[in-house]
Amino acid sequence: IRNINIRDLNNDGFTSMIRGLHSFSQLEGLTIGPRNNVDPDGRSELRTLLESGVCKLKRLCLCWNNYIGNEGMGVLSNGLIGIGSSLKYLSLSHNSIGNEGLSSLVDALQTCTGLETLHLSGNGFSFSEGIARNQSIRNINIRNLNNDTFTSIMRALHSASQLEELDISNSSNVDPDGWSELRTLLESGVCKLKRLKLCGNNYIGNEGMGVLSNGLIGIGSSLKYLSLSDNSIGNEGLSSLVDALQTCTGLETLHLSGNDFSSAAAGLGSLSTLLQRYEVNLKHLDLSSCRINDEGLRALSQGAANHCEEIDLFPNESITSTGLSYLSN
Repeated sequence: IRNINIRDLNNDGFTSMIRGLHSFSQLEGLTIGPRNNVDPDGRSELRTLLESGVCKLKRLCLCWNNYIGNEGMGVLSNGLIGIGSSLKYLSLSHNSIGNEGLSSLVDALQTCTGLETLHLSGNGFSFSEGIARNQSIRNINIRNLNNDTFTSIMRALHSASQLEELDISNSSNVDPDGWSELRTLLESGVCKLKRLKLCGNNYIGNEGMGVLSNGLIGIGSSLKYLSLSDNSIGNEGLSSLVDALQTCTGLETLHLSGNDFSSAAAGLGSLSTLLQRYEVNLKHLDLSSCRINDEGLRALSQGAANHCEEIDLFPNESITSTGLSYLSN
């Protein structure tokens, strides 16, 4: 057995199950939660299992186990040290972990040098300290933060030189200062991101896109995937984006769905010109639900039709057969 999922157990059942796992030397994935009724003895049994080094886990998920808290995190931290560099994925979401528990976790993660994904949503601590002290993190997902927390995390990421993917979605409380902090991070070139997702942030708009464009220039050719869906970007913002993408010659996928390009023929024309450059290799272009009309499609058509493998234009109800003919021609 390589993967086990444990949930809805009382403490005795949980403890017995964990003791039984001492013989599972091939175990790679362990999921515990939610709704396990576990006391300190049960947590200690899990720590003993992980400390033993019998199970060189690649994935460990301990979610919605609110009994963990700061005390439980202190108990489990030695167990994480026992797993060491084999651990690639760790989820500790919704476990009532505070700053004290976070400190214990960060200390334990010093040995988890192979960790690529860390989920800590739904806890109550200053996440920025944890990021700043663990430089091996490769993927971070940030959602629904206020401006102060967002800004702190962006500053902490200046030490995350191994970061490859950053997902910032639905963060509706971030002001221009917060976006400037993100721009500064990207401009620095510390994080050579391969994937950047900024979705559902309606306050970005044209002004925010102007701020962020210099940050995209800082990422450069390492960027493979960019999503800017549902950000209230119009013609001006699209033009700023196209200017920034001149340096992103490695970009393969661009998602722009849910923005308003009904009056963006000029910006779409600039995008078409960009796509015709020989060093640009964009394969997938998503322009669904962008209110594009025939005029906009005509401006886009030459670059998009001849240089993209896949274009998503559904639904853009203002496009008629006349507009589609520009693509075919």
